[in-house]
Amino acid sequence: MKVTVEKPSPVKRLLRIEENSKIIDKEEKKLLSHIASNRRFPGFRPGKIPLPLLKKMLGDEVSKSSLNSVIEKLSQQAIEQEKLNPVSEIEEKDIKIEDEALSFTISFEVIPEFEIKSLEDLEVEKPHYEINDEVIENKMKMFQERAAYLEKVERPCQKGDYLIFDMTCQDDQGNKPEELNFQNRSVEITENNFWENFIDHIIGISPEEHREFSFEIPPADEKYGGKSYNFNIIANQVKKKVLPELNDDFAKDYGFEDLEKMKEYLTQNTEQELNEKEQRDFEENILKALEDQYPLEIPSTMVEKELEQLMKAFKSHFNVNKDIKTLKTDLEELASRKVKQYIILDKFAQHHKIELSNEEINKNLIDAIGQKVGYHKIDKPTIKKMTNDWEFVRDVFWDTKRRKTLEKIKQLIKVREVNGNAQDR
Repeated sequence: MKVTVEKPSPVKRLLRIEENSKIIDKEEKKLLSHIASNRRFPGFRPGKIPLPLLKKMLGDEVSKSSLNSVIEKLSQQAIEQEKLNPVSEIEEKDIKIEDEALSFTISFEVIPEFEIKSLEDLEVEKPHYEINDEVIENKMKMFQERAAYLEKVERPCQKGDYLIFDMTCQDDQGNKPEELNFQNRSVEITENNFWENFIDHIIGISPEEHREFSFEIPPADEKYGGKSYNFNIIANQVKKKVLPELNDDFAKDYGFEDLEKMKEYLTQNTEQELNEKEQRDFEENILKALEDQYPLEIPSTMVEKELEQLMKAFKSHFNVNKDIKTLKTDLEELASRKVKQYIILDKFAQHHKIELSNEEINKNLIDAIGQKVGYHKIDKPTIKKMTNDWEFVRDVFWDTKRRKTLEKIKQLIKVREVNGNAQDR
């Protein structure tokens, strides 16, 4: 077998394969013998039907199957011979049989080749977030917001109020978009809840007041953007948000002895959160630095698979109010970055001979199962079921190995500590 390798790009390989076509005849005879021995044909004992007759009976089916089998076997042999590791489906083309020679081309994607660089001169910032009174005050305000209640008021609507209103909306042809026509809906009056500048038509409206106006919806709205509509709004009620007073009674409602004990708990909890954030941001800085150090082309197949996983995770764990196309666009860059990070970390792991012990794998498998189904639901049947899921075990293995590799990288780089702003968290 003759194999010629071409590299159209750092992540693509083309293999031109040539072999004597007699190999197809051998494969065809083997296949016919197998069929003759395992099928019954009227008038013949098992395995006794003449192969030429059987071939004539089956027609092109045998020839096509034999050729496909030969191409598959030769492709695998060629890939092993050239020590390649495809990360995409293998595509065959240009199949020819001429002058007792079989030739064809296969193409696929591979991980790009690159050499690991020294990390001695790589300096990465490690942020340090200092807790302060402002951080704790903001935490307390969050609890206040959770305990807030609405109180009906007899005055014009202001920003931050809740307006309960009816709205009709139609264009000049009388078309009424269903989702823009409703009754008795309660909405907080903030810019984030309306189109840009739409809030100006609502501020100042009083209970039982009617307002009619025309408004062109901004182009940013994919469904209605750029169109002008006639709106009719009827204010039913105006309610203001009332925050409870921060005192001992407020703290007791959340299960604390007094306000001071609540602040102590929030301080300790926030310190732990900030420590975890320091590590996350430090690791993100490391990964970004590695991305910059290795300007690699990434296999599109790997990006597509990662994108599918990200979309599946986002849709199942978050309330994502986006159509599939928009969500996919938003996650494409993240998917590409993640794949690049995986490739670099895996190369580092190979270079530094990082391996996992059975204890490490088992511990992380149990942790992953607990995160997926809940730690209180971990039992022998659950563990057996989850560990029989090959994809789940594979993902846990690689995640564990990459985290261990990242810890090794932390030991090799230069670390520069910088003060960060805890408010940015």
